[in-house]
This record gives sequence, C-alpha cells and structure tokens, in this order.
Amino acid sequence: MRHIGRSVRAVLVTALASLAVASSSRAECVPGSSEASRTFVLALDGVPFRVVERAREQGAFAGWPATSRLIAPFPSVTNVSFSEMLQPAGVGPAPGYEFSHFDRERNAKVNASPFHYSERSFAWRDEFDAIGRTLGSKLAVYTRPRKKAKKELAEAEKALLASSEDLVMAHVGSTDALQHLRGDEATLQLLMQLDEWIPRLRRLHEERLGRPLRIVLLSDHGNTSGKIDGARGFKRRLRNAGLAVSGSLEGDKDVVTTTFGVVSYGALFLAPEHAERAARAVADHPAVAFAVWFAAPRELSLVSLDGSATIRWRERRGRREFAYLATDGDPLRLEPIVSSLAGQGLLDADGFADGLDWLSHSASAEYPDAPHRLVESLTGHHLVNHATVLFSLRPGRSWGWKSAKAGSWLRGGHLEGTHGGLDHDSSAGFFLAETASWMPEAGVVRAGDALVAQLALRTRQAACHGERPGIAVTQRAPHQD
Repeated sequence: MRHIGRSVRAVLVTALASLAVASSSRAECVPGSSEASRTFVLALDGVPFRVVERAREQGAFAGWPATSRLIAPFPSVTNVSFSEMLQPAGVGPAPGYEFSHFDRERNAKVNASPFHYSERSFAWRDEFDAIGRTLGSKLAVYTRPRKKAKKELAEAEKALLASSEDLVMAHVGSTDALQHLRGDEATLQLLMQLDEWIPRLRRLHEERLGRPLRIVLLSDHGNTSGKIDGARGFKRRLRNAGLAVSGSLEGDKDVVTTTFGVVSYGALFLAPEHAERAARAVADHPAVAFAVWFAAPRELSLVSLDGSATIRWRERRGRREFAYLATDGDPLRLEPIVSSLAGQGLLDADGFADGLDWLSHSASAEYPDAPHRLVESLTGHHLVNHATVLFSLRPGRSWGWKSAKAGSWLRGGHLEGTHGGLDHDSSAGFFLAETASWMPEAGVVRAGDALVAQLALRTRQAACHGERPGIAVTQRAPHQD
C-alpha cells in the first residue's frame, strides 16, 4: 500500500473500522463461533529485523509472506514506539521518551528511580492482554531473560485461550534483554523455538475454541550488535558552552539532561534560544552522530562532526512532504536518496517529496525515514514532553545509567547491543503476518501504521457488544508550526 499522510491515515483508520463493523456477520459477534477467526498479536520487544531474516534463512516461518521492516520512531525505544503504534486504538501520548523523564509542567525530573516502575505512566501497556507490570517482573527480564521468555510465552498462551475477544495482544519484554545481554545468537535460538511453538498453539486454539487463528508477529524497534562503550563528558561540554546543568529550568541558561538505562540517544531540555549552543556542544563529542533542534517554524537544523543540514516540512493536499538540504557535507547520508527521488520524478522544484516516498526509498539506508522521524521526535502527538535538543550516538556508543551497564556484568558478560538512535539497526524492528493482505506492499511500515487493520477488530467487537464503535484518532497540527 502506498504511503499516506496523517490526515489521509485518519480517513483510512475510520474507513477500516467502519468496514470491519459493517462486514461483521451475526456469527462473528458470537464468541466461540467457528465462522470467526481470531487474531493474536505477539510483540517481541527489541528483536531486530536482521535476526528475523536469519531465522527465515534457516527455515523458520515457512510459507509466511516476506518479512517487512517496522521502522520505530526516534528515539527508537519501547515507550515511544508502542505509544505511536497504539494511537489508532485511542491510546494517549507517553509522558516522556523514557519512564524516567523531564516533566515541563512540573519543571522536574520524574520517575528518576527504577523503584517507581510499578507506577502506571504509559497508557500503551493497558492495551496488552499479557504483559509484565511489576518491578519484580522487570528485574526477572534482565536477570534471567531466557527463562523469563518461556514464562512470558506461557502467559501469552493462557491469555489467548482465556479470552473471547477477536483480538488478543501479548508483549514479551524479555526478548529485548536477551538481545542486549546475549546478542543475535540467543535471539535467533528463541525465534527458532517460537517457530515450533506457533503450530502447537494454533492446534490447541482450534481444539479448545473451535475457531481459526491468525497470527501477527512484530517488534517495536531494533538493536545494534557488538560490544557497547559508554560516552562521557556531555555535561562538561554543556558547561563549557556557558550552560548550567540542572535538575530544573529556573535560570535562563539552565539545561536538564535525562538518562535511563543504556541507550544510544540523548535528550536536552532548555530555553529554545540556547538550543543551537547546546546542540553544537554535544555534537562536538566524537561519540555523537548528530544533534537536532528547531531552527524556525517547520524547519529543523542538524549538526554533526560530518557537517550540517536542514529539514523542512509542509502539509499539501492532506499529505506531509519533506525536504532535506545538506548545507555542509551530508551528515545523514541522504544525498543518494535525494538523487533517487529526483531521478524518479518524486522531488519537486523546491526539493520536497512525499513522506511515504522518503520511507520506501530509505528503508534500508543508514538512517531510515529520517526526515519524518526527526520531525515527529520534536513535534509528534504520541509524546507530551518533547526535548529541546535530541542527539543520536554512533553505533557502539551509549549514554545512560552507570548502574544499568554494571548490572549486565552481574550476569557474567557485557552489553551486546543497544538502541535509541536513528541508525538502521536500532530503528528496524520487524513485522510479519500470516495474512498476506496485512503485509505492506513496499516491505516497510512505520510503527504508527503497523496495526491499523488489527486494531479495527476491537471496534468490531465493541459493536457486537452494543458499545459505541469507532477508533479514536486525534489529528492535530504539529507543535511549533
């Protein structure tokens, strides 16, 4: 399906929901009917596209359509990605990029301790029928990921068989920890086991419930591979630039830095008039790929050791279009994409191309779908507290809690990978559905578009129970237009 703009997507979501309701037979509204298939969405946190492809090369998921890349938002982290992915279901925005974040209204860092994990800060979690919700569950994910993965799959199976809903969704968080701590080979082994588990699950489902089962597998983001080295000195560079690192924004030159875990991005909160100063201070660090900030309405500036660039966007006939202008070097390596778009007549005289053309042409690039993702990272309505400056680190580098990295050594090893950055391996999760009509024709899909058809099933179920049908989608103009 050709890519579409935000307002067009809203029309499509509504149409899909209405079609799902209108086409529902009386039998489909009766739980247990053999005429109605059910859908099971299994979300494997942090599993990279490349590892799924390796599993398929070894014979896994035979007969399924070709795997598609699922491109995460930026930063490529769980709470951001699932908040965007589940917006079509009416899920509200995430308060921050991470559980620990800066709250602008309260002018303070919140949830700075992992012991606040049980607080219900992210609405996306409530959409899952099976998901870990406690600090103990989170600790088990990172201390015994293989054992925890088996337990989470068992819980997912139990939730599926106990429910009468047309759509059941389960989240497996241990796969992200498995990738971080044990690398590609451990994740590959789990995928091969999953390939054996799925046919058994399908047979058990049909025996007990008498209904066929359609399965969707996906991940919310990717993960890099190889040893990760931490980056230091950001606060010192900010101070050397004349800024005051603080826990709140009181003075004119205060800047708040927030970290969580070991991730390959950073977020800075400060007065907009000092954004460029802060961005240039961190971009001068050898571990940083680039830093980005608002320069003007509908215009982002980007700077790195490799040069500088400008990204502009506009709304035209209900579609969002982007232009990338490399003013010094080519920090995002997008000039080949620009040339390809121009060669196919997809770039207009002002340098703008449709956002979905950018997506399809850059899906396997070093920074996939970069214009859209960077604009959304500072304006998107899947998030409440946007940073003033965001920066992405180079592969193999990270910034975050020292305790998180130290914790990996308790398991006798080092970190094998991380995510959060704009780079391909961090950003490219996967999407795989048995139903071919649910697979994107271009072989790539944004997180926000991945589950539109599946989430429409919940609208149909609501109609069957006499509830008000419709999927809540809020379409607003982006910030700082």
